[in-house]
Amino acid sequence: MIAIEAHFDKRTQEIVERYFDIPASKQHELTEVLQQIRLEGGEWLFHQGAEADSLYILVRGRLQVWLESKAGHKLQEPELIGRVTPGDSVGELALLSRGTRSAGIQAVRDSTLIRISRNSFQQLTQKHPSLLMKLAERAANLAQKAPQPGAGITRNLKTISILPLDDSAALHEFCEQLASNFSRHGTIRWLDRNSLAINGSPVTELPTSGLMPESLVNWVQHLEDTTRLLVFQCEPAASQWTRFCLRQSDLVVMVAAAGQESACRNWEHQLGLLEPDSTVRRMLVLLQPGAADEIKNTGRWLSERKPDFHLHARNGNQRDIERISRVLLGEATGLVLGAGASRGFAHLGVIKALEVTGKPIDWIGGCSIGAIMAAPLAMGLTADQGIRLMRKAFIRGRPFSDFTLPLVSLLSGGRMQRLLREHADVQIEDLPIPFFCVSSSLDDGTVNVHRKGSMARALQATASMPGILPPTVVNGRLAVDGAVLNSLPVDVMWQQAVGEVIAVSLAAHGTLKVDYSDTPSAWAVLRNRWLPFARPYRVPAMMTVVLKATELATLQDVRLQGERASLLIQPDVRRFGLTEVRAFDDILGAGTLAAETVLHHNPSQASTL
Repeated sequence: MIAIEAHFDKRTQEIVERYFDIPASKQHELTEVLQQIRLEGGEWLFHQGAEADSLYILVRGRLQVWLESKAGHKLQEPELIGRVTPGDSVGELALLSRGTRSAGIQAVRDSTLIRISRNSFQQLTQKHPSLLMKLAERAANLAQKAPQPGAGITRNLKTISILPLDDSAALHEFCEQLASNFSRHGTIRWLDRNSLAINGSPVTELPTSGLMPESLVNWVQHLEDTTRLLVFQCEPAASQWTRFCLRQSDLVVMVAAAGQESACRNWEHQLGLLEPDSTVRRMLVLLQPGAADEIKNTGRWLSERKPDFHLHARNGNQRDIERISRVLLGEATGLVLGAGASRGFAHLGVIKALEVTGKPIDWIGGCSIGAIMAAPLAMGLTADQGIRLMRKAFIRGRPFSDFTLPLVSLLSGGRMQRLLREHADVQIEDLPIPFFCVSSSLDDGTVNVHRKGSMARALQATASMPGILPPTVVNGRLAVDGAVLNSLPVDVMWQQAVGEVIAVSLAAHGTLKVDYSDTPSAWAVLRNRWLPFARPYRVPAMMTVVLKATELATLQDVRLQGERASLLIQPDVRRFGLTEVRAFDDILGAGTLAAETVLHHNPSQASTL
């Protein structure tokens, strides 16, 4: 940690003014006791349990919030619970009362902060009580504020590093395409070692060792303040320039040609990017040789590097370049499709409506039938191709009709397994559009998020409806339908590299009254079905009761998840039974109608690049 003189530049002045509501540019007594602090990437500001004696405001850079112990017991692995972006503060309560830090704070990249000690602040509040009231109000607001959705990987990025893993023509061409695409999105500056002079750098010749000149550091910070995004293009080596770029970056984008050797380079180890405790957030872009060629063997690239996420760029596919641009600019759209048994065919109608409006989907996830309906889109199929595939699978394949001796489940699940192996025999990490689905662990009740591995196995797990289909073995443990714990995983989507989330909920709303006081017996129901003049009873079948019970278990949570979405679409599918497969086209139409209605009233959601 380096303390520097309290000489505030324009950026720092603006943040102090906004935080304390005072004119920082003037000689206010508060500014005289503020101190600037610089942290290097990876350095700790403080650890959990340290004395809380100062407030810090982040001016530049990124910080991570780590929980190192719970209930007095040290965790085996620290838990990342939040991130701090410029303008945010940590330690408000430290100025109001004595205590210890409730979490640790670590710099993700080189960062600049403003510090004020408790003693200095208390002396000032004796002359200026309004400062105390402002701080107390701010602390109260932060305590009541729910975690911001999408505090994840690419929201509010200011600096990124593009790190080619080889010096090849394909990688250079990709960088040129990405830079060209960025140029259409506001003020974005792209720097490489050879373009410093052209961009006005005060330093053009870089030292081969030691620290970078202070003038270069200050110039780069000025660029960060005055541009929407600052992009550093690194060299495929552990050079001084590459090291400098990585220390300034919120995200490192590793780029590799999929056909090259996947083993980690020695210089990757030298840069510390492969360390298990690395604070640097990393993305991997794999360049695929053809626009229509099968993507495969992605797992080899991920096994050692373990990036936060990865994307594919198929040769000649401009949509992939645009998707990567949206992700890095924090503008990617995630689509979440909820559970709902055969009512899930409505999801296909929503996907069709989004496609017609030109709304690009950059990330897709779901639960149960929602995950199955999402699979064709993640595999790169059009809406019409997905509709044809699902009509064939569910109407001709009849996965809900292979009844068995009900020892474990009503259905054997054999037909569903065969259909999934036939149409989804791919690895999730090889999909052209990022995908996830959720299932529920049957032993400890935790949510499994499937982001890699067998697509067919993941879909089988997420749709293993308890009592209807047998549990699925996932990593040596039994898993059932994700709807048991999370029917609409909007929260999971916000953890991905997206800037907005569209959610499609099929949850029931409204009431349905019956005209009998006691549930009729099985014989009464049979008489109603076979005798023309017997009293009619509207009684749900056993499979419907089980499905409905699963839906009701998370109904309140589904409503809360829907509220967290940027846009919520709720097709009216109440009139369709949960196992009414034959109503495929009518259910699909209900989804199309709901999406068209919502998008008509929210035209901005249908905008494209």
